[in-house]
Amino acid sequence: MRDYERNDRPPRIAVLLPCYNEEAAVGNVIAAFRRELPNATIYVYDNNSTDSTMEKGRNARAIVSPERLQGKGHAIRRMFADIGADAYLLADGDDTYEASSAPDMVRMLFAEQLDMVTGTRVTKILLVCGLILDSVSRGRKEFKRMMYMSIPRFR
Repeated sequence: MRDYERNDRPPRIAVLLPCYNEEAAVGNVIAAFRRELPNATIYVYDNNSTDSTMEKGRNARAIVSPERLQGKGHAIRRMFADIGADAYLLADGDDTYEASSAPDMVRMLFAEQLDMVTGTRVTKILLVCGLILDSVSRGRKEFKRMMYMSIPRFR
């Protein structure tokens, strides 16, 4: 039985937004996830931006923290080390993911007792000799705490 089931409370959802120079979009991203997941806590970890990403994140009522070690991997690792939740939604602060799919993905995560759900975005479609080739990014991910806790580095 999971902690939130024992306490008869809804699961704690954390939206994780690692950012680097995302001032143009991060406010919209936070607003979209807040609209779609109103009970989630939204976190922005700024990775040495030279613009006003941190200020825009705070103005949009996200919890904002700096990560001084350069690189998205460092920001993500720090987020998992710092943030406790029952489920995590990892996206980007550049407004390239549709927040509208988040509620269905989170529901699927819990309803089907999955450890991880991955969404993808298609950034380019090419038609070559009758074959469709898509350029798919790494994708947004939702997963449970036990999934990342099973990785030795996070124990």
